[in-house]
Amino acid sequence: MIAAIYARKSNDQNVPDDEKSITRQVTIARAYAERHGWPIDEAHVYTDDGISGAEFSKRPGLVALLNALKPRAPFSALLIYDSDRLGREQFETSYLCKQLDVAGVAIHETKPGGRILTFDSPIDKMMAAFLGGASEIERAKGSVRTRSALAEKFTRGHVVGGTVFGYRNIGVPGPDSERSHVVREIQPEEAAVVREIFALYAQGLGCKSIAKRLNAQAALCPKPRRHPQRGWAPSSVRVVLHNPLYRGEVIWGRFRTRNLRWGHKELTRRPADDWSRLHDEKFRIVSQTVWAAVRERMGLMRKSYLRHSDGKLWGRPPNGKESPYLLTGFTACGVCGASLYVMSDKTRGIGRPKLRRFSYRCQVHVQRGNAVCANAVSLPMLDTDAAVLETLESSVLNPEIVERMILLAIADLDRPSEQPATTPKDLRAKLATLDRELTRLTEAIKLGTRTVPLLVKELETAQRSRDAISALLAPAPARPRLDQTALRREVEERLADWQGALRRNRPQGRQLLRKLLVGRLRFTPGPEGVIFEGRCSLGQIIHGLATTKSLVSRPGLEPGTPCLKGRCSTV
Repeated sequence: MIAAIYARKSNDQNVPDDEKSITRQVTIARAYAERHGWPIDEAHVYTDDGISGAEFSKRPGLVALLNALKPRAPFSALLIYDSDRLGREQFETSYLCKQLDVAGVAIHETKPGGRILTFDSPIDKMMAAFLGGASEIERAKGSVRTRSALAEKFTRGHVVGGTVFGYRNIGVPGPDSERSHVVREIQPEEAAVVREIFALYAQGLGCKSIAKRLNAQAALCPKPRRHPQRGWAPSSVRVVLHNPLYRGEVIWGRFRTRNLRWGHKELTRRPADDWSRLHDEKFRIVSQTVWAAVRERMGLMRKSYLRHSDGKLWGRPPNGKESPYLLTGFTACGVCGASLYVMSDKTRGIGRPKLRRFSYRCQVHVQRGNAVCANAVSLPMLDTDAAVLETLESSVLNPEIVERMILLAIADLDRPSEQPATTPKDLRAKLATLDRELTRLTEAIKLGTRTVPLLVKELETAQRSRDAISALLAPAPARPRLDQTALRREVEERLADWQGALRRNRPQGRQLLRKLLVGRLRFTPGPEGVIFEGRCSLGQIIHGLATTKSLVSRPGLEPGTPCLKGRCSTV
């Protein structure tokens, strides 16, 4: 009998040693399999490190385990240290055990005094539900123990969070030579960059200018979380300027994780009075004089923003309005992949008033400098819009191309629907079986047994299956006859309107671009100018015409993806 292993470790600090390490759990499971003479398939050793037992959809190891059960499980036994390693939410864990049992996989606990989980009788299911409820209660207590343990570590001066730029975390071994706790110490090279950021800001430079200067110097920077390009950004400079750790003040407990129903969690901010604070001069990187100068300048800037915005915060939140520019949101830099956005500068000729000249530029180059992205090309907005529209009209909204796409769409709409693999006779037999199962489950619920929640869940599952089969047995609506002449006439009338909409009205043009473009247009500078290229699709537009003509078309109609490629000038 081939066996698989699943091990999970949560973030709880007060748990037995065997549950703290997934390595120990796997070692114990291997010894268990060796005693029984079972081979372990190395491809089916699944682990989840540092994930709560209330989480089921975002556990990579568990998801891989469930995917391996279909179409047929390649192993006959699953070895776990304890049943709560599968989960600590009663309903979800019970359903997970049911999936394993239906796939023919036996669940073995490998802890001392462990047992084989069986679900053959109502008593077995009742015991599984009871143990699942006990594990859920233990999870709730574990969150309290975890916070208490972290609070105790914080009062001792130990690190209870992640790494911070300017410092390094060092593990301190305990009596058993394993890591007992983590302490923080200043990293000299990174600390020098932090001091430079504070000094530059106190001198009057903004976050964007500081980011560009640091990137030009190839200064050390934090590890990026989202953007693939490593370097300083105005947002990361702002984070450094607002971190009180650089003046020696350690703060913990600003956020808390609130447990919602069914194991879901929500991160909320605690009141400032509930924060834990600890001041230690050995963590100070920035002097109090520089820190006060930065705070003073921030206060002046904040007041200027309020005065400039007539008592309101500077800027405005998104309000759902379309961009006033045609291509913003549809373009990307061909060098780094970042978005292009619109910038403007004032120009004035001799004897003429000042005018604004708009252009598209790479966002990363503007905010982070040439060291991160070397694409310094400035594309005149009006000329770039005109070049894209001309290429779009000639390459995509061309009458010959549209006619070819319509023929493909007509062929797809006229093709007879595929017959289902299951015959109506088989479906009616399944429907009768589900009716009997629904009756049996309803009677069991009326008896008021202690496993009512499990019965209700099975009842809901059976009812959904019955509704799906009933929908398949329902007579399909008659498909109206396709009027090809009317469809062609409609396209001919609207083709000119499509081309005009791109130039006549920017909001309408952006809506049409959203339907035509597949992904973004990439603008790449080269020796002969800037080349833009992308992919387009007429599927959504033709599908919309088909539905307005009361035609029944298949979902996902995609009659082709023409390529869009052209050249535009630079400033």
